[in-house]
Amino acid sequence: MSSFAKIFSKSCLLLTLTVSASFASCSKDEAPDEDWCVVDDYKADVKLNVSVDKTMFSHADIVVENPETRAGLMQLRYNAWILKEDDDTPIAHASSLYSNFSFSLPLGKYRALAWVDYVPDGIQKDYYFFTDDLSEMLLMDKAGYSGNDNNKMAFCNETHFTVSYRTPEVFVTAVPQMAQYRIIANDSPSFDVGYVRVSYPENVPAALNALTREVSYSWSSISYQHSYDGNFVTTDNVFANDDEHKVTVKVEVFDRDGRLRARRLNVSIPVRKGGITLARANIFSILEEDPNDPKEPSGGGVGIDPDFDDTFEIII
Repeated sequence: MSSFAKIFSKSCLLLTLTVSASFASCSKDEAPDEDWCVVDDYKADVKLNVSVDKTMFSHADIVVENPETRAGLMQLRYNAWILKEDDDTPIAHASSLYSNFSFSLPLGKYRALAWVDYVPDGIQKDYYFFTDDLSEMLLMDKAGYSGNDNNKMAFCNETHFTVSYRTPEVFVTAVPQMAQYRIIANDSPSFDVGYVRVSYPENVPAALNALTREVSYSWSSISYQHSYDGNFVTTDNVFANDDEHKVTVKVEVFDRDGRLRARRLNVSIPVRKGGITLARANIFSILEEDPNDPKEPSGGGVGIDPDFDDTFEIII
């Protein structure tokens, strides 16, 4: 072999070894940052861990346990979306009864968005909320509005992260996106109560923009009813913003014969996301006339001075 051929062969071998070493270094944790080192089709396995802020649970009487121990009961369902940092279009989605996810992602900057809600045991499909549109996570059933139900609760949040050759685990804590109010009666009924009907004469928040965590849509003409439970009149979870605002509730009480015996037309309750409002008011001894109802209420009810003291206690 000529001297030139030997020199050329050694040069090729050295170049080959250099390139091989460079690409080998790209696959290691301590890869250099040079642009030429990026492999076009490289993807990293990203582990996403979703947790739930339980601060509100002790007040809302919601208990979260592992799915295995809640057979036949409601349990948390976890949804996770991956979005580019500057784009609201999801590029990946997964749903599970467990809080850990794994995504294979190219290098780049991303957001992980988590939505957590309750579903019946073993069912992962939407139950309380439609979750197919992140800009409008809508309550499932307007006609059969689910009131007086602690499990109608949504948790949401997002985190930003960068996928690189050294991508760590990603963590996001979903926080309550609803407020809860409770109405407690200061008085007691003088008749046998059959049921309580609660309605919203003004708009009630019905959807949340998960991307901004702000209320995006409201419903009108909503009502629900439930059986009598002592001086605990009713409770409901409603979507709320960070700033305090008011929800107006109408409460009607019927006796066992279906006759309207007591009515409060406008119980205006301040609410705030993640907070609980205790509203204490006279309920069973007031029968306010409803100008929108052409029919006079049948039955008793004791009319008293409407200038009574209603107490609101906000728990944040």
